[in-house]
Amino acid sequence: MKYQLQNPKLGKIANLSTLCPYKCKYCYGQKAYKQYPNVRDNLAYNSKMLESQELPDIPKSRDVVRMYSTLGDFESIEVVDKWYRLAKRSPNKIIYGYTKRWQEKSFLPSLNKLRKLPNVILRASIDSSTGNAPKNWTIAGILEEDSIKKLKNKRSYVCKFSKNKIKCDKCRICFRKNLEDIAVFFPAH
Repeated sequence: MKYQLQNPKLGKIANLSTLCPYKCKYCYGQKAYKQYPNVRDNLAYNSKMLESQELPDIPKSRDVVRMYSTLGDFESIEVVDKWYRLAKRSPNKIIYGYTKRWQEKSFLPSLNKLRKLPNVILRASIDSSTGNAPKNWTIAGILEEDSIKKLKNKRSYVCKFSKNKIKCDKCRICFRKNLEDIAVFFPAH
């Protein structure tokens, strides 16, 4: 199992992806999964390795890691705990991501434990098929009329990548702890 050290959207941010239990309506990762055999093989390999191994240390050349950038979500509570252990042993690295597992009550204790770490930012991923995120969770999702309605006077930001090609490593809004309370929305692409 290994991190990708950059990609066209994230820039120079380490990321690790696996197979995903969801088939989201707007998922851009499904296209890459279907189109590129190397992506499919890498995701399957990472999923298999994650079943039996701890997550590898974050590369020294990267200060930020994105959980599940191409595809994926926490495959089990044990995997959430592996991310927790990685974050604990990497206090000077930022780990961020989005999850739909908040919808499963059995995952919430482990997810809340992970997201309370000072170097972790974890947002509830929402779309028109999800309910409201848990109390005290910040949301992220596809820019839809339904998702905007769920904000109820909270601060929000619309990702500029698809319009202006500003990469995540330059923008940094999704993984700055002082901006953790801002809901983030991504235009469908």
